[in-house]
Amino acid sequence: MSQSPFSQSSNANEFNTASEGVDIMYYVRMLLLHKWKIILFVGLITGLTIAYVKPMAPIYYAEATLLIEASRDNVVGLQDVFAAETRSRTFFATQNEILKSRVLAEKVIDRLDLLHHPVYDPRQQEKKKSLFSFLGNDESEDEGFSDDEMDAFMRPIIERIFSLSLSVDPVNRTQLIKVGYTATDPQLAADVANTMADVYIESHLEARLDAAKKATGWLSGRLGELKENLQRAEEELQAYKETEKLVDVQGVRTLDAAELTQLRQNYIVARQARTDAQALYQQVKGLPAAQLLSIPVIVNNPI
Repeated sequence: MSQSPFSQSSNANEFNTASEGVDIMYYVRMLLLHKWKIILFVGLITGLTIAYVKPMAPIYYAEATLLIEASRDNVVGLQDVFAAETRSRTFFATQNEILKSRVLAEKVIDRLDLLHHPVYDPRQQEKKKSLFSFLGNDESEDEGFSDDEMDAFMRPIIERIFSLSLSVDPVNRTQLIKVGYTATDPQLAADVANTMADVYIESHLEARLDAAKKATGWLSGRLGELKENLQRAEEELQAYKETEKLVDVQGVRTLDAAELTQLRQNYIVARQARTDAQALYQQVKGLPAAQLLSIPVIVNNPI
């Protein structure tokens, strides 16, 4: 049975109207019909989330900022400028790695005595669920350890936790490096960040002081060598005079004049070097180690 053109056009219009329109009331009725199920589901998820998050300890982050200045040289020439920039980038990258080094971490751990800090020491924690439960060991497993054995057992674990909690982030296009630490104790986080900065500064000064001490020792050694060489040269000169029966009076030149002049100049230079080295040695000998870097001669010495 065929349909009329009029009825076909009417059905097409109804289809377009149904497809273009959205029955909002249908969804409203569905929400009202299942509202208690939805409320119960949201409440259950919220309760489970609160129950899971509430026992978790809060995490605190502390940060210290270091200003690191590289030593400045008198740079001349375009090629030297590029070389200086390369050395500067290398210097800051080196300092960044030094801050992450195990040596500084061990100094901070020992200075703050983190092996016996309540956050890390399982012997001071109430529920005995600290690092042992994290490692999968039994709660009573630490009872058979002595204090020294416990410290030896805990040190590599704490060093690992320390390295994971520490962050060293250079600030782009500056000479600043931010040292941060994350911990469950806010005071511990602040203490580690500040102590890390102090230990780095002290280590840097100690390195420069060691270099100054080595330079002083080298100068002292060279002073002794110059003194011995000078004394040996004087003895040889005197022996030569006695052997050749030379008379050194005005108007008599039995020894070559140029050779005598050269020997005298060498003697003057050696004596001046000995005097300068002895004066520097006497100057630094009575000073405490912390004040050696205040002496311009040591600071400007390329060694």
